Amino acid sequence: YEKLLTLLCDGWIYDKLTIVDALDIYDVSVRYDDRINIYFGKHIDMEKKLANVKSVIESHDETAKGYIYIYDSGKAHVSIK
Repeated sequence: YEKLLTLLCDGWIYDKLTIVDALDIYDVSVRYDDRINIYFGKHIDMEKKLANVKSVIESHDETAKGYIYIYDSGKAHVSIK
């Protein structure tokens, strides 16, 4: 938990976190800017997953809403409009 929370709190995502659900480190999810739900799955490879999520969010409009599923650090399923 400490490493996971450190990554979230010290990273670019912290300022816009609305909700963090890390009760189960094998099913981590967050709500970003009260408009995008991000499902990380396992806490493994969180640095890579966060980097992927950042690039996805930056490639969309600032008002876009939806979901990002990134259970694998190399792939993301994105449903943002």
